[in-house]
Amino acid sequence: MTISFIVECDVCHHKYVLKCQCDHVMNHGSMPIRVGCKNCGNILRGEISAQSLVMTKGIKHECENLLAPYPYVGVSTELPICVDCYFTDRQLLNNYLCLPSYVNDANMHNHSRRMSILADSMSQTLNDLQTLYNIYCNGNISVFSTYVEEKFGKDKNEMIKDKKDMQRGFVNIFVQLFNVIVSKAYYSQFTQPFVEELDKVVDNVDANILKGLLAAVSCNMNIENDIDESIKVLMEFVGNMTNFFPLMLLLDKGDFSNSFCGKLYLSTVDYAEVKNIYAELFEVLSRWSMLFVGLENLKTRGDYNKLDTKKPVADCCKKTNGKKSEYISTHSWLKDYYLRTLDNKIRNGIDHAKTKYNAYSQIVEYYPNVNKPNEKQEIALVDFTFIILQQAIKLVESLHLTMIVLNRVQ
Repeated sequence: MTISFIVECDVCHHKYVLKCQCDHVMNHGSMPIRVGCKNCGNILRGEISAQSLVMTKGIKHECENLLAPYPYVGVSTELPICVDCYFTDRQLLNNYLCLPSYVNDANMHNHSRRMSILADSMSQTLNDLQTLYNIYCNGNISVFSTYVEEKFGKDKNEMIKDKKDMQRGFVNIFVQLFNVIVSKAYYSQFTQPFVEELDKVVDNVDANILKGLLAAVSCNMNIENDIDESIKVLMEFVGNMTNFFPLMLLLDKGDFSNSFCGKLYLSTVDYAEVKNIYAELFEVLSRWSMLFVGLENLKTRGDYNKLDTKKPVADCCKKTNGKKSEYISTHSWLKDYYLRTLDNKIRNGIDHAKTKYNAYSQIVEYYPNVNKPNEKQEIALVDFTFIILQQAIKLVESLHLTMIVLNRVQ
């Protein structure tokens, strides 16, 4: 089922018929709608629910004829938009019916189940998580412990006595939340062959060796502070999670290396809303990657301090985050785990503010090389945000593995 609304660009006054795919999450509150005007590039913004569409930028027309000859634009709060339903004059096209060209029935079923779980709990969970984060920042350990037990089901025998225990509590909550998000395809391609293999290394190595690894990794990072920073970044991601709902379908598809440029579009997010999240996730993920490097050394060469370059692990830890990502990209094993999520060229383009975004085509142009200021690269919004989603998953996995290491050495 779809519902339609006529909206007008408040800049150039072109009109469009938004054809919204009704879905489960719309029954649980207002969800974001973002559409780039084809004529002028202005971004029309609104919040949609099962009851109404409220435009925050752009004009909604209540009584105009829905059969007027305006371009039709497919929108959905939990699905990507197929190219056939994106700015078309064919009003009968249905985005849900077009998606099987890109995903199968099993993918759709898994995603529907995920959306149902997230939508049913999202609003209350977000409120509780934000309250918990405020308590965490305030540092009241007893209140934190009581609130976790009350809202998140902490075992009464699980003592929270210091800040490190509060950090563990937060990581456990993120792990529970992201267990709903992660697909079987992601788990089999990334978690099982990489994270779980390193988990086995941690279980089977002497605790003193792990202490040495943590000391080496800490030469260029403060672990406690970086856990703090990671929790802060993940809170920002979770606070914007509804923007990423359509991308979660692609986790089920399991196609993590190819581009969806020109095939799929998004109607829940625009580039400006997420570009800083990418940059922040890149920074913390780059730092935690050094723990993965050290554990991979243990797994492959039996010595955390022996890189495949024959240099000590501190040599890599002291590199800038950009150089760390360059090392990862040449690593025979870890480059497959960090696939696309530590792209230093995209990071450079964003950090140097050398990006241009076309809201209609949903193409981000970036200029990553300061020595070649006219050398342009492009990435589609759907690919960019899909990478951000994977970055967030990998950051949760990094924190979870870190907690396992810390549990062994303390």
